[in-house]
Amino acid sequence: MKLVKLIAPMLILFIAFNTFAQEQTRKTPEERAKNQTKAIDKECQLTPEQKTKVEQIILSAINQTKEVRQKDIPRRDKMIEIKKINEDRDLQMKSTLTPDQYAKYQALVEKMKAKTKERMQARQEARSDGDIE
Repeated sequence: MKLVKLIAPMLILFIAFNTFAQEQTRKTPEERAKNQTKAIDKECQLTPEQKTKVEQIILSAINQTKEVRQKDIPRRDKMIEIKKINEDRDLQMKSTLTPDQYAKYQALVEKMKAKTKERMQARQEARSDGDIE
């Protein structure tokens, strides 16, 4: 009984800390757009006008994607809508960036897709091993 009284508060603190840490790492759409714009600027050397336009394009895509994810529709339909949003974003980026910048942007996007795919595979492997809930 003493052990339960000792472990229970520690378990509650652990859960509370993890919840707090997860909430702290979530970024607003505006923060995410700024971070993505910085990464694109670093790679493509954007002009001040391009930075503003790129951030607006990205923020719009993030917000549209968030709306789609909140819809109560089949997952496949969500993926189709998100793909359309991404295609529209890329068309806007193509009209905003120079051809050289757009090529660098596409390379950056492919690099990020590869990283995301690696993370997803690692999560799947961890789940199959029982490491993640």
